[in-house]
Amino acid sequence: VVVLPFFNLSDSSNLDWIGESISETVREALSSQGLLVLDRESRQEAFRRLSMRPGARLTHASVIKLGQTLDAALVVYGSFERTPPPADSNSRGSLRITARIIDLKRIRQGPEFAEVGALEDLASLEHRLAWRTLQFLAPSTAPSEDEFRKTHPPVRVDAIESYIRGLVVPSPEQKHKLFTQAARLDPSFSQPRFQLGRMYADKEDWGVALSWLEGVKPGDSHYLEARFL
Repeated sequence: VVVLPFFNLSDSSNLDWIGESISETVREALSSQGLLVLDRESRQEAFRRLSMRPGARLTHASVIKLGQTLDAALVVYGSFERTPPPADSNSRGSLRITARIIDLKRIRQGPEFAEVGALEDLASLEHRLAWRTLQFLAPSTAPSEDEFRKTHPPVRVDAIESYIRGLVVPSPEQKHKLFTQAARLDPSFSQPRFQLGRMYADKEDWGVALSWLEGVKPGDSHYLEARFL
């Protein structure tokens, strides 16, 4: 399975991180349940080889081409659109996320899933979408929604934004700053803790690496790697 960044249908390119976040959440959920999901690096390489910009709105043919380039059997992709809040509101607006699945082996379009809610509830919207995708792809092994939510607790939206921006920036210093910020904003957020633990392990700074890796939870797809490190 390959999960593409979701296309930004809003006017602001500053919201592109949301499309990357949806993709990461769905990919993490599928991978943590044992599905063979291509990692972000492989997906980025395919975009580079085909001269496509990650997050750009792709045609149906381009989505299929990307999937075939990666030798994927299934492609999960979609779009999101933000509706700005009223002028007198403290909200960050509402979000509509739409996901689609293509079966490349049978050249068949799968179902369409949609979730609508406040931008502040991004984590809940993403997890609901991820669970519905998992239910379709692996109905016999997927957990109930309640069980899934227990291992995937909600995360603060500002922590998600910092983490995703950390994945995207090329500078190791900026990555470290953004991952640390994400982990501090929401101590229950496993993914930035894994990334920080791996960064310190690469430097052989084992004590600091351990302090971050101990916070990686069983619901995270990197849990076994974190335990190993």
